[in-house]
Amino acid sequence: MQLQYVVPALVGGLALGVAEGTSAQVMSKTLSAPYFRVEVGYAWGTDADLRDNGLGLICGNPPCNAQGTLNDIGNSYVLGAAIGYRVHPKVRAELALGYRGGFELDDADAHVPPTSFRGDIRSLSVMLNGYYDFDAAGPWKPFLSAGLGYARNKLRTVSATNPGAGTGNLANFSLAGDTEDSFAWSVGFGASYSYGNSVTLEIAYRYVDLGNIKIPAQTVNFIGFGPQAYGGAKGDLASHEVTIGLRF
Repeated sequence: MQLQYVVPALVGGLALGVAEGTSAQVMSKTLSAPYFRVEVGYAWGTDADLRDNGLGLICGNPPCNAQGTLNDIGNSYVLGAAIGYRVHPKVRAELALGYRGGFELDDADAHVPPTSFRGDIRSLSVMLNGYYDFDAAGPWKPFLSAGLGYARNKLRTVSATNPGAGTGNLANFSLAGDTEDSFAWSVGFGASYSYGNSVTLEIAYRYVDLGNIKIPAQTVNFIGFGPQAYGGAKGDLASHEVTIGLRF
């Protein structure tokens, strides 16, 4: 083989080898380096469907001889932090901690006059999330997300007020709240925008089901009626959420 062909071939092979090695190193670094994510957001609570365990205190009709439901839990802020790992150029996995501290049960039953129930709700969640990042021509990269995990939901003391107190209707009373440990899951989508190689902005939507909230069985003291046994109540805690976060 002539020298003029051998030298270009060797130079080309060496250049290709260096390029492949560099690419492999970059890919290895991309896949092996963990990342951190922080987020803030807003959550719109869905219907709680909180109802007594059997006939009880939440009335479903004016004479209060049918089971009723309480649904309005309002909205909440969302705070979150996560540590993640890119396991594939398009796939990420992360362990995320979330806190929602602004939900409040604030609803009335169907009794006449209605009894109003109010109680603060707090939720702490730990989720294992997965993300699929799509290729896109522009700077914004869309993604899909899904998560499974655990939520610890606390319904604080519930106050109940009725303007008919002392006239034969249910009087003003309070119910001790409780903490419920629940299975949680989420699905969502969003888009990310990278600033260089170190910081990525994320805007996302997700639906998250945090499991249950509950009022435990207890003895309730009613004005004019004395202590009465109550079987407790159980409902759902879920929300639609919009978040903005930074990944670095």
